[in-house]
Amino acid sequence: MNEAPPFLSVAMIPLVLQEAAVGVMLGCLLSWPFWVMHALGCIIDNQRGATLSSSIDPANGIDTSEMANFLNMFAAVVYLQNGGLVTMVDVLNKSYQLCDPMNECTPSLPPLLTFINQVAQNALVLASPVVLVLLLSEVFLGLLSRFAPQMNAFAISLTVKSGIAVK
Repeated sequence: MNEAPPFLSVAMIPLVLQEAAVGVMLGCLLSWPFWVMHALGCIIDNQRGATLSSSIDPANGIDTSEMANFLNMFAAVVYLQNGGLVTMVDVLNKSYQLCDPMNECTPSLPPLLTFINQVAQNALVLASPVVLVLLLSEVFLGLLSRFAPQMNAFAISLTVKSGIAVK
């Protein structure tokens, strides 16, 4: 095992950068369920036309849709209920076993890019049944507006799509 460099020295900079890179990768991996559920909610709200009612997410400080907020909070409850904090501490412990701060450890970018691709794929797979049903409702509302032009299809579509997306 190597000796730790003095705290206020130039030799400490690579160690700090290495730990920061490992921390970013662990943060991405541990936040994966929340990103998938947030993306799922955004896709559903976009398809049902409810992006007009977006609000500021208090956890992240970003403008997000209501369904995304709900699904993100739901993922947090499931994560905490199933021992997510214990898992997080276990992953942190194992990361120090795999990538010891005093030894050489080279994080790589391709696994991180693969991870981002998997987040997008999982969000689309989870959202596809709801999006398909919303697309079918759009087709039926288009037929309704064609055969009954006096009805406002846009006004009806917000109610119908919201009811379908919630169920």
